[in-house]
Amino acid sequence: MNIDNLEPGRELDALVAEKVMGIETEWYHYEPKNCYRLVKKGHATDAWSAAMAEADVSSYSTKFGAAMKVVAKIIESDRWELFDIQWSHPDSDTTPKSSWWACFIPFDDDAEWYSGEGDTPALAICRAALKVVEEVS
Repeated sequence: MNIDNLEPGRELDALVAEKVMGIETEWYHYEPKNCYRLVKKGHATDAWSAAMAEADVSSYSTKFGAAMKVVAKIIESDRWELFDIQWSHPDSDTTPKSSWWACFIPFDDDAEWYSGEGDTPALAICRAALKVVEEVS
């Protein structure tokens, strides 16, 4: 799997939920609207209520606030000194187009930095976080 090619959306949200956040997910057929929802495993409900909202998996790859929960989860370990996010302008040598760049920087100066790029901050964060957990596992 090439993390840098993952597109934003519910499939990526499921991957982040499971690999980074430690949340088991499932697709649930929501009968009243005849659609499928990505929910925390075992928490699905058809009742329109706070329980339904609590069951839904956050839109990590498309919503900045949800992506910041991913950042918080990664940096809660004592391995990471900094998290950085920047807007990258096109550069003929390194960045062919404008994009967001997110990076987790470890305390150990000799350790690798894990970064991700994307059209949005949320996508860049998710890509970087998946690289962190891929390395750790």
